[in-house]
Amino acid sequence: MKKLIAHRGNINGPNTEEENNPEYLIKTINKGFFVELDLWYLNNKLYLGHDNPQYIIDYSFLLNNRDKMFIHCKNIEALHYCLEKNDNLEFFFHDSDDCVLTSKGNIWTFPGKTLTDKSICVMPERIKSNYNLDICTGICTDYVLKYRPKVAILLSGHIRNLHQIISNFKENLIKPLEENYNYDINIHTWDTNIIERDTFNNNKNYINTDINMEYIYNLFKKNSLNINKIVIENQKEIEDKLYVKLYLEKQLKGRSIHNKFESKYVSNIINSLFYQYYGHYKVLNCLDLDCKYDFVIKTRPDMFYEQFDINLFNHNIFFPNSHQHGGSSINQLFFGGKTEYIINILKYFETIIFHNKNMNFKLIDKYDKSDINFNCLFRYYILNHLNYKPFFTTYNPKIYRNKANIITIV
Repeated sequence: MKKLIAHRGNINGPNTEEENNPEYLIKTINKGFFVELDLWYLNNKLYLGHDNPQYIIDYSFLLNNRDKMFIHCKNIEALHYCLEKNDNLEFFFHDSDDCVLTSKGNIWTFPGKTLTDKSICVMPERIKSNYNLDICTGICTDYVLKYRPKVAILLSGHIRNLHQIISNFKENLIKPLEENYNYDINIHTWDTNIIERDTFNNNKNYINTDINMEYIYNLFKKNSLNINKIVIENQKEIEDKLYVKLYLEKQLKGRSIHNKFESKYVSNIINSLFYQYYGHYKVLNCLDLDCKYDFVIKTRPDMFYEQFDINLFNHNIFFPNSHQHGGSSINQLFFGGKTEYIINILKYFETIIFHNKNMNFKLIDKYDKSDINFNCLFRYYILNHLNYKPFFTTYNPKIYRNKANIITIV
């Protein structure tokens, strides 16, 4: 992950009253950032300060925080002092060079100059033109918050009883993320809270209310959560637009689910899964790829969370280790990982389920000649078609129906 280095300890713009103050620097380090600081050595004493020596410090301040500091030596005496100490500090000295080498081999690079994979780009905010920072190993800036890794949170599905659990969403998913990441929330949902084909009798858990933009924005605003984009659709309109009934009649002939060929049973389940995966497709289209998200989390409004484990981002893809049914299925309610992998996974609907308005039987038949369970097929698509190897985690959000009905997915 790219090193984010707070210039003189600044995280959200210049702060001339606090810059280089040891307490200010420590606060920034405690937020998880590296810091660049200005060091002077005069009359056998160490000082911090940019234009002149300002704050006297003890050497232990540098030694104890050396793994999070880039030391800009402001006079030759400070440079000599750091060299003599030979304590694995990272320090450098420069005037107006295009770049200089730090004591640990990083290339401290002036704004606008050529970058390499060893470069630390200094003050990119001073460059007006587009400046590709993807290659560099670090960024030193007054605005480190701006350059934190970005997570896109994609919510799809009926809003259900989100008003009862949005505090859980905020405390256990958003707060762990916002400590180290910037995030956007994108939503695809339906304009009503109940479904026409209630195969599993779940409508009884929800209030039949109209869902609109104002309702969703107010719900998130009340909880200090910002939404990037919302798409609300009417399921009947989509059914008519995509000829879903005709599609099901045509595509499901001779196909089974759970070893059942009974048409109504198969049709009802596939109808429900069709709209779930359609939601994946639509919320993916909310994603602004120009934002260059590092990670994507796909989830639903009715998920009930324990505290999110940030270490899951160490994996290309993660899925809960639940709903696998002996290795035949996969939990499609909550998953995430690096953006390029999740984008391809979320293309499942247009690649397999509704490929040129038909099921892609060329690929489906490689999975099975008769079974048409979209969840099992989803697993096949990820593991066998995309050849991805997800990490299956014990982190397993529950399904929230109501306060008395919170379901653990097994």
